[in-house]
Amino acid sequence: MNQEDTIAKLNSEIKATVGVSKIHGVGVIAIRPIRKGERVYANALPRIGKIPPGSLGKLFPEVKKLILDRWPLVMAGEAIGIHEVRLLSLMNHSSTPNYDPMTDEALCDIMEGEEVFEDYTKMPNYEKVWPLNKNKWLIATNVTKSKSLKNIPGVRLVKRLIKGFVRN
Repeated sequence: MNQEDTIAKLNSEIKATVGVSKIHGVGVIAIRPIRKGERVYANALPRIGKIPPGSLGKLFPEVKKLILDRWPLVMAGEAIGIHEVRLLSLMNHSSTPNYDPMTDEALCDIMEGEEVFEDYTKMPNYEKVWPLNKNKWLIATNVTKSKSLKNIPGVRLVKRLIKGFVRN
């Protein structure tokens, strides 16, 4: 891939990064607006690319910042990783997701700085990865209907907090 193709791919594909989640540890955060139906590239496989330091100005500002933060030796002509982190593996769950991992598309408009969520229960055989009644996020977002857990005050509080966060 030549440098112009690499720059075009970076500008079109880099839309989110790993960041601090307001609900749980780390999550996937949009670095620019992503429109409904637009591909997110959260499941893209890693690649290596090279951009001459003099061509960094051709990158969108948010993409350039991300590259300089992660790959500062690009200024010395070194190669960079493209999609070096599989974002889908760090995405948090929501019962009202804004991302569909099966199509790799935004389900609604996602604003810059907003966390990108998937619904774990939409993945085939999800219960083998996230067993019901053992995953506090699936329980808290009301995926399970366990009567014994409904009356735990902490679970009710977490449900309200998550629902309020996702609505905002």
